[in-house]
Amino acid sequence: MMDFTTLTDQIKDTLSRYDDTVVTNIPYFINQAQQRIAREVTIIDLVKLTKNPVVKGKSFFEKPADFIRPLSCYFHVPGLTYSKNIEYRSKEFIIAYLGAAGDPLYYTDGATTVTISPNIEKPIMIFCPTLERDEGVDIWLEYYAYPGDLSEGTRTNALTKSAPNLLLYGSLLECAPFLKEDERIQIWQQYYNDAKEMYGTTNVASKQDRSRDLMKD
Repeated sequence: MMDFTTLTDQIKDTLSRYDDTVVTNIPYFINQAQQRIAREVTIIDLVKLTKNPVVKGKSFFEKPADFIRPLSCYFHVPGLTYSKNIEYRSKEFIIAYLGAAGDPLYYTDGATTVTISPNIEKPIMIFCPTLERDEGVDIWLEYYAYPGDLSEGTRTNALTKSAPNLLLYGSLLECAPFLKEDERIQIWQQYYNDAKEMYGTTNVASKQDRSRDLMKD
């Protein structure tokens, strides 16, 4: 199984570069590749679902620390057997709608923060209308999580376990600025695209099942 050391060795051997200029930057290449993958592919092992209790008068909940991007959001009244989808909208749309009250219909990321003490701010997800129910509700956020930076101290994560080829070729592509005119870059791009298509396809069907399973827990 791939870990930080084997991935680093694969990158050095594939590049045939063992000089400090490249070797010292390999952790950066790897973690930049993880950011690229997070934007372009949804790996099922990095799909998470959080339950966020919300009380009357509130229009936000705290964003998970490992949040990368939202996938879906559900509004659920405790004691009922169904959940209602909340649609994603732009931050500008939500802000214009915040004066209304009722059941949540829309949500956004918006990179907004809320001050919870004089020196602490937390990133939040905003929804609207502002909750009007006396009993409160649960809002379930399904999101794509960052797997965590790889290093000597953190040798494996969900990508090394579930998508090693995607991570390898993504990391090699991040090395491209050091390689100038290298014909191998096009080959790595094709391998990366093939891996991206494979993981994207295999995750489509399983994501819905995973979400339903998580909400049962």
